[in-house]
Amino acid sequence: MTTIYNNIIDILRLTSGWDELTGYQRARLFCESAHAQGEALPKWQIIRDYIGHGSSRDIQRARNDVVSEERKNQARMHALNIQGVPDDLAPHILALWVSAKELAHSEYQKSVYELQSISMESQNAKAKAEAERNDISKLNRELDARCTGLLEANKALTGQVETERAGREQAIQMVEASRRDLQGQRDELLEELKRSRKEVDAAIQRLEDVENHAQMQIETARQEARAKIEILEEKLRGKTAEHKIEVHRMDEQLMDWKNRCNVAEQETRKLRESLNAPVSHEKRKLFPKRGHKT
Repeated sequence: MTTIYNNIIDILRLTSGWDELTGYQRARLFCESAHAQGEALPKWQIIRDYIGHGSSRDIQRARNDVVSEERKNQARMHALNIQGVPDDLAPHILALWVSAKELAHSEYQKSVYELQSISMESQNAKAKAEAERNDISKLNRELDARCTGLLEANKALTGQVETERAGREQAIQMVEASRRDLQGQRDELLEELKRSRKEVDAAIQRLEDVENHAQMQIETARQEARAKIEILEEKLRGKTAEHKIEVHRMDEQLMDWKNRCNVAEQETRKLRESLNAPVSHEKRKLFPKRGHKT
């Protein structure tokens, strides 16, 4: 009997507007459904446990009203004998009424099972849809996090490229400044060498013009001049070698900076291509663009 009461209340809860019904209205529907299935009406406390709320007065009044109407229906059936129905037909009419009641009970029970099946399918479909929605939401969050990570990585690489580019430009400026400085030093040494050669030539010319000057002094002057020239030429060769070494070092450093900038630019280009890559057809079906109505 408890199972029948549970079936009754499950069906009544599916009724439109059930939550807005008063305690009397709920109790009345419950008692009418129990009578329709040929079940005895329980006490008002049990009825309240099934319908959820209602005062003892309202529930008892609904129960009494249903019992009263049932008695009136039975009295009308009994009145058939009083209104001239032959006694030999009365049992057949009563049997017909019982059969109709049993048929109504059978149809009612069938409806109960159908509604329970529909309710179960609806709950399963709802649970499945909720699970799919959660999966899609999770995947959307993962994709958002991935896109955010890619954007942050692109931003970081862009900053690195800008830093490398600025460093490369600064290095180029430093190399150019070093070249200009070394060139200036080389030019100064050449000028000094020219002046020294002129001075030596002039000294030699003066020594040769002086007939009374001793040959030893002339030779000594020549040796001193040659020694001075060799010292100046050695200085020039040393400065020239240092210049070549510095230029070579700067060229190697510049080439290293260029390679690092090229690698950073290639990584940036790959990230941009990844961000601009077309989304697959399956992902577009699962994740339509925001604002797009399917």
